[in-house]
Amino acid sequence: STLQRRSAGTTARPTADADRFCMQIVRRCDSIDATAALGAQRAGLLRPGDVIALEGELGSGKTTLVRSVVAGLGLDASVVSSPTFVIANDYSGSAEAPPVVHVDAYRLGGADELDTIGWDRVLDGAAIVFVEWPSRIEGALPETHARIRIAQVGVDARRFDIDITGAMEGNLIITDSWPGQ
Repeated sequence: STLQRRSAGTTARPTADADRFCMQIVRRCDSIDATAALGAQRAGLLRPGDVIALEGELGSGKTTLVRSVVAGLGLDASVVSSPTFVIANDYSGSAEAPPVVHVDAYRLGGADELDTIGWDRVLDGAAIVFVEWPSRIEGALPETHARIRIAQVGVDARRFDIDITGAMEGNLIITDSWPGQ
């Protein structure tokens, strides 16, 4: 059976594995500022070891979302850029905030090429990890991760379809006060 919280735009449902849980959230942000607020406001809910797969066309706002999370953690957001050519950027943490690793798998031919960036170290649980173009390395993603699909629905408007499974659901509890609602 499916449980729905329609007022929050959230659907919670059991997965095929009865011990796992999946929460689906849909949000729309009508401006770049609203997208920035979405990431910054939720940054504090993320924990080291969380992995977030980001899907979306070129220019959909994947890096903008990562930049806003980095800012929300109190780290220097001005250094955040798309890691397309370097494959991974590491935004160092502070005493108050964990590090963030931002991976762009677009140029990878498959998961077997992840050794070049030290994938085992990336997933060691010390950092929050964002992966752009996750379909290129799907088999290497941990079983428990969040997936955010970003669609451009206007010049600056974006739709965020967020799937949270397993243990991450506890970290990313979504309230009725997301921006752009």
